[in-house]
Amino acid sequence: MDDEVPLRWGVLGVGYIAPQFARGVSLSRSGTLAGVASRNAGRAAELARAHGAPKHFGSYLELLDDDEIDAVYIALPNHLHVEWTERSALAGKHVLCEKPIALNAAEAAHAAAVARESGVTLMEGFMYRAHPQITEMTRLLSKGEIGNVRVMECSFGGNMRGGDKNYRMQREAGGGALMDLGCYGVSLSRLVAGIGSGASFADPINVTGIARIGQTSGVDEWGVGLLEFESGLISTVTCGNQVDIASVARLWGTEGSITLRNPWQPEIDGRAPELVIEHRGAMESRILPADRPIYALEVDAFAEYVRTGVTRAPVMDLEDSLGNMRVLDDWRRAIGLRFPTEGT
Repeated sequence: MDDEVPLRWGVLGVGYIAPQFARGVSLSRSGTLAGVASRNAGRAAELARAHGAPKHFGSYLELLDDDEIDAVYIALPNHLHVEWTERSALAGKHVLCEKPIALNAAEAAHAAAVARESGVTLMEGFMYRAHPQITEMTRLLSKGEIGNVRVMECSFGGNMRGGDKNYRMQREAGGGALMDLGCYGVSLSRLVAGIGSGASFADPINVTGIARIGQTSGVDEWGVGLLEFESGLISTVTCGNQVDIASVARLWGTEGSITLRNPWQPEIDGRAPELVIEHRGAMESRILPADRPIYALEVDAFAEYVRTGVTRAPVMDLEDSLGNMRVLDDWRRAIGLRFPTEGT
């Protein structure tokens, strides 16, 4: 990829995240929005018009057949991620797939193999990793600002009133609180554990969880996971999409603590990207705004991945994503949740 030539993006799907991503492309340094596809042609046309895309399509395959699209963002329900990742890769498109990258680790590994064989870049869309506050947190931990992190708490939740009418609450679609929201806390925990061992991520040696499975939805509506790492770090991850839960991450080390007030969606809807650092009794608050929206940061991080073949930490690469999926598999085994649409 030439540094001077922007990636031409196509978006598959027009759901909740798609408009935010489309805006991010338009405000990025490295991309242009070339097209939008939906099974509902009218909705595709509406999103394309709102964000200046010159093309819109009434089917996903039509977009993939367009030679003027270089990269695809998959904004579809979870159970469609692997199918359209593979179709996109086989069509020669680079792929940024909204998290989770698949329904389980085996599916994710297969998608990764297809992308490699097709010679395209595949990345999972954990956009929060591209924000300056995570870079600053990583820097502070690397220099030992709070010593060795021993305990973490991560939480992310919201009340999706309407229950299983939303696809993110449907078992067939791979829904539930863990796959929608808890996966963020898992990824942050693995990042922090990795920094403590001099790596970009670390996998836990023990994973367990408990959750409330909805009688109607058949998925976890709220729950808590517990991750233990070889370094001694223990992290709890709380999530729920039928209950309002504060979005926050707290890290306690041997010499202080760090609190991220808005770890997952900083600057969206006015959420301040604030780090609160306590070090040897002194308290400091740092606001770390970005110079462009978080999805624009993600677009530019992906473009760098395409150009160089590596991600700049703390942005996730494929090995990181595969490890994250293995933890989600372990958590789901602990709560007895399997999706009828997932492969073996």
